[in-house]
Amino acid sequence: MLGILCAMQIEAKPVEDAMTEKQYKTVCGKKFVVGNLFGNDAVLCISGVGKVNSSFGTTLLVKDFGADVILNLGVVGSIDQNLKLFDLVVGSCAMQYDFDTSGSGILVRGQVDGFADKFIPLTQKYLQGFKEKGYKIGRLATTDAFKFVQENLDFLRQNDMAVEDMEIGAIAQVCIFLGADLVSVKSVSNKVDKDGCQEYANQAQKAVDAYANKLQEIIGVIYGKN
Repeated sequence: MLGILCAMQIEAKPVEDAMTEKQYKTVCGKKFVVGNLFGNDAVLCISGVGKVNSSFGTTLLVKDFGADVILNLGVVGSIDQNLKLFDLVVGSCAMQYDFDTSGSGILVRGQVDGFADKFIPLTQKYLQGFKEKGYKIGRLATTDAFKFVQENLDFLRQNDMAVEDMEIGAIAQVCIFLGADLVSVKSVSNKVDKDGCQEYANQAQKAVDAYANKLQEIIGVIYGKN
């Protein structure tokens, strides 16, 4: 079963529109759409924004609906200066850079308790298929904040992060705990800079359209049909 997780309705709408045989369910206040997506059994979760919402939604997808592959779709801000608006980035790993217990002298900034490294891996076996289709592969940064802080941007560039969102680090953590595969395809809606919030407001729908137009191809790569 393919579980698709989007934080916001605007991000989820193209998936919901593409699904057939739809049944709508609400579990613990979260909206789920169960159906068929391009010939595959699938369930869509609109989790809500942020790490707690997305980790809870991921848990429900796996434990309540039997998803063994999670596809996270959404819009992001670009950190890598070579990225352009509406580029699609497939995650190789994620870092929760607002998790910081470095003052203890035990863990470094971004390293979540219980993990040997600050970079949490996503499932690697899908990356070559996306690379062959021309998708960009990169590191995904996560924080529970949508605001520009120059110090954070400097830190992220020092760590070669490609884009920033508010969910994927937590999703990756949960997928490892639950033994589910994870693919994340992100579309650039704005740069991470002082004008990023306004640029996001202006470009979010076009960023969603960029992955919506590739949705069948994305599913095909996951299932080896392309």
